[in-house]
Amino acid sequence: VKLWLVYLLSYANTKLILKEISMLVYSLDYIYSKISILEDNELKELEDKIRILLQTIDKYYDEKEGLYKSTIKESPLEETRFALFSINLLEDIIQDAIVYHKAGFKPIIKIYQHVRDPLKVSEVIKNET
Repeated sequence: VKLWLVYLLSYANTKLILKEISMLVYSLDYIYSKISILEDNELKELEDKIRILLQTIDKYYDEKEGLYKSTIKESPLEETRFALFSINLLEDIIQDAIVYHKAGFKPIIKIYQHVRDPLKVSEVIKNET
């Protein structure tokens, strides 16, 4: 299982769109939940890749529109859904890694704390649907 975790984490270094990130994070969350003990190097790798994924997601945020965009193949509303899904799971993994593995993350103090402007995003989503 740990080998699969490291293998999945390697994809964080590739250029991914939000749909792909959401699939990767979903898989990471599943595999991570099956591991009870992480070695120091595995924990460090997990921490580094989570930071990379959160930075990548943040890069796709369009402040003017309040939506996430990574490709023209998906609607910005759908892409925002992928981004929020991924952020939610990553924040859950962060909290879990802090509690069970003493990871070096700052604790999550509010849901979607990695969304730059959650009120704007929620307002745009509400108005779009």
